[in-house]
Amino acid sequence: MDEDEWLACSDASALIADEAARINGGEEVSERKRRLFACACARRVSRYLTDPRSADALAMAEAFADDDREPEAILAASRLAEDAARAVREHEEDAAWYYVMREAADAIPHATNSDLDDDSLNQLLNDCANAYGQAAVGSELHAEWAERRTQADLFRDIFGPFNHNTFPADWRTDTAMSLARGMYASRDFSAMPILADALQDAGCDSDDILNHCRDANQPHVRGCWVVDLLLGKA
Repeated sequence: MDEDEWLACSDASALIADEAARINGGEEVSERKRRLFACACARRVSRYLTDPRSADALAMAEAFADDDREPEAILAASRLAEDAARAVREHEEDAAWYYVMREAADAIPHATNSDLDDDSLNQLLNDCANAYGQAAVGSELHAEWAERRTQADLFRDIFGPFNHNTFPADWRTDTAMSLARGMYASRDFSAMPILADALQDAGCDSDDILNHCRDANQPHVRGCWVVDLLLGKA
């Protein structure tokens, strides 16, 4: 997949497959970013995590990406989330959120001591997309593929362009750093256009960075490649 195809791709599964090929070719890909991508997909359907045990497991898995939780704590939360998913399945056979709860309980937290392999990521994508499809009465296929397109945008938000930009130290002004830290902590990335202005004021002349921050159609999540570059996260 060349860069134009990568940018135009509307199926996150294809992007994951391309990433796997690059890993096999010797490129290093951050485990943290792969985990945050999985968490971002699950958060897209967090409305279905009605049991706090499942929501807690997802939050713990996301925190683990930044080394804020011990693996044992995540596994304990995972076991509680498995119980919650099992309870939903027993009482509501067709509950759309069951699939998301299972992923929050299993595919994400249980990856604490190993790579998030492609099968686990693709299963997460399928389950998240299917949950949207099942929840959309009369428009299942449309909802599923709309979610896949959004997942592809999330993947690009986290993994960034083919050639990652250098980030000169003088672009890390107090204003830019404060904006980036605030968005990362709150998961509210609505200030991305303001961050673009701050970076431009600091001398940033990268079209990739400025356009990414100002693109009104681009979703942003923890792991966003611009915010990561600014905060020095890999």
